[in-house]
Amino acid sequence: MANTTAGKTGDIAQSLQTFRWKGTDSNGRRLSGEIRARDIALARAELRRQMIVPGQIRKAGDANGLFSKARTIKSKDITLFTRQLATMVDSGIPIVQALEIIEKGLEHPSMARLLASIRVEIESGANLSSVLGKHARTFDNLYVNLIAAGEEAGALDTILNKLALYREKSEMIKSKVLRAMVYPAMILVVATVVTLIILLYVIPQFEEFFVNAGSDLPALTRMVIDASHFIGRWGWLILLATAAAAWLVVNRWKKSQAFQRRAAKIALRLPVIGPILRNAALARFSRTLSTTFGSGVPIMQTLSSVASASGNALFGDAILRMRDSIAKGQMLNFAMQQEPLFPNILQQMTAIGEEAGSLEHMMGKAADYYEQEVDAAVDVLTSMIEPLIIVVIGVIVGTLVIAMFLPIFNLGDAI
Repeated sequence: MANTTAGKTGDIAQSLQTFRWKGTDSNGRRLSGEIRARDIALARAELRRQMIVPGQIRKAGDANGLFSKARTIKSKDITLFTRQLATMVDSGIPIVQALEIIEKGLEHPSMARLLASIRVEIESGANLSSVLGKHARTFDNLYVNLIAAGEEAGALDTILNKLALYREKSEMIKSKVLRAMVYPAMILVVATVVTLIILLYVIPQFEEFFVNAGSDLPALTRMVIDASHFIGRWGWLILLATAAAAWLVVNRWKKSQAFQRRAAKIALRLPVIGPILRNAALARFSRTLSTTFGSGVPIMQTLSSVASASGNALFGDAILRMRDSIAKGQMLNFAMQQEPLFPNILQQMTAIGEEAGSLEHMMGKAADYYEQEVDAAVDVLTSMIEPLIIVVIGVIVGTLVIAMFLPIFNLGDAI
């Protein structure tokens, strides 16, 4: 009977649709928002019950309608949801009511539909972890396992707060690593665009002047003019080849774990960038281990979750090997000693934590340390790159300018 009820409520959740509306209230004030209903007619009826005169109503995500297509659910959306849910549950608000409040405050149709489906299933008697487990693309194993541990221990509010903090820290590390990678790339793109503009539009003007003058051109000037001709003739082919190569790399990355491992190995060996990626992976490992271990998740299950959350194929493989060693009876710190990716300081902190029975605390301290290392490294990288890029752009532009003015100087000497 319970399964039948759950099935019916699940069907109800699937049949509900999200509509975006515009209308006016009794005072003539213009309003807009979202509403969930089976169809537009019921949505209009519900708006009238709320003393709103409905005007335009369109299904959320209808590309042909008034509103744009719904965006996908991102990691930041789940982090924000986790923090909101943790705050409400910590305040004593029941799960179902908390989900309903969060759902009504969202401007994200896909997320609102997801929360509505989760809320309906929980109302039918399912627990939160089992419902989240049905949405594996949105809520990973680590998330579901932590929620399950909180429900079993009767400490869901505590676990939600830990999970929210963990995700916020992870998002912060991800953002800093992304900034370290994107900032230099953007500067190089700007430098490339400036160089191309000079080669394609400025150099030809000077070339025409030099041809009319009929003077012999210096070697540097001829090289720059030849480069301008080459880019003008073959630039589109170079751009197409670059785009194709980028697509192949991304496609290979998605489909080949061996390629991911080779790329990760190369990235970790890069100067400046390598230490940032290594410390970021160690920070994620330590933070995840601290959160899961402190939440009562078994160590074997914890390491499986940590491996998938490491964000680096080499670290993921190392963590899985550590898990296999622990399954054979080894201590965590001893298993860690067999993996060169993990530095001695982390091994020592792990050993101290295991001996003192405070592994959660020590891993939290280790995570704080490596997060600070990432902060410092990103700041150093930024301070190094800014003057370096300025020098590079200056050399490129200066060379082009000198190449163009050399023939003019020669003409002046001849006169």
